[in-house]
Amino acid sequence: MIPISRCLLLGINNKSSFASVAADEEGIGKGRMRLTLKPLATILLLVSCAVTLAGLWPGLFEQLLQNGGFFPAQFLDKGTILPDSIFAISVWLTPFTAPFIHGSIFDLLLPGLLLLFLGGMVEDLLGWPGLLLLFITGILAATAAILIVAGDVSRPFFGSFNMVSAIVGAYLILRPNHAMPGWRGLSARNARKLQLLLLWLIINVVINVGPLDSLLINLVPTMASFTAGIMLAHPLLLWKYRKA
Repeated sequence: MIPISRCLLLGINNKSSFASVAADEEGIGKGRMRLTLKPLATILLLVSCAVTLAGLWPGLFEQLLQNGGFFPAQFLDKGTILPDSIFAISVWLTPFTAPFIHGSIFDLLLPGLLLLFLGGMVEDLLGWPGLLLLFITGILAATAAILIVAGDVSRPFFGSFNMVSAIVGAYLILRPNHAMPGWRGLSARNARKLQLLLLWLIINVVINVGPLDSLLINLVPTMASFTAGIMLAHPLLLWKYRKA
């Protein structure tokens, strides 16, 4: 159960609302992940699985990537889809279609598991509108980061790890933990955010170890999405219980 001080910090002082928040966080607070199937998280995962399986059909993955992948240079130049494509998607929509494209089932495995477990728990806590806002914000943050560090790159970006990073950030910051003291003038909450950012940075440096240019291109969008998640989590929780 979350501490009363945390509810007061969020501006929640109604007893029934406090009980609702405490019940919502019960599973997260026990320090273990549990499978919580929720509508939006399940839909996002099923769409990713469907698109990934469709891409296994000979020749179709190239079409999916050509039309639905995110090409930074094309996006900035407002490029158009090639006319001989099977289907056409506006270049402005590709930041939202690219996360559902994966090169193989293996590529979907890690983000799929994170979405299945953490996405359901976050949706249970914030509601589907909160998870949807995390999904959109994570994509926008990652897209902006890609355009900054790789705006002239003509290769496509795809895969859901950047989008899922926002959900991971929200889960970690909402997960009750032992109170940690402030650090160098930072509040306990901001110190916790800094701790999580450093942890996620280290994890992703290990995952994406390689040449510096490639490392930055893979690392910056993921960190931008993760940062968006940890920054939005508490405001979204407050918004859900705004009528308390």
